[in-house]
Amino acid sequence: MSRSLDDLRPEFRTKVDLWRSDLAAAGIDHIITCTLRSRTEQDALWEQGRSTPGPVVTHARAGQSAHQFGCAIDFCILTHGKLDWSGTSPAWNA
Repeated sequence: MSRSLDDLRPEFRTKVDLWRSDLAAAGIDHIITCTLRSRTEQDALWEQGRSTPGPVVTHARAGQSAHQFGCAIDFCILTHGKLDWSGTSPAWNA
């Protein structure tokens, strides 16, 4: 899996850059956790919570995820420099 913004399609990268500028202006710290995924990586994520241990984290099989086409990102808010997956920080609603 990649975390590089350079792996995004140019038209999507432009939107991501604008969104990140808005977050910065609002003082919201974040980290990009995933950009581009291979078919194998996507299938492994789909299997999680189904045939392998862990919670279900995607409903997209290989070929169905925008991550495979450079048109998606996963990110997490940082609260006091730490990953905040809770979804309860006001930053998540911003």
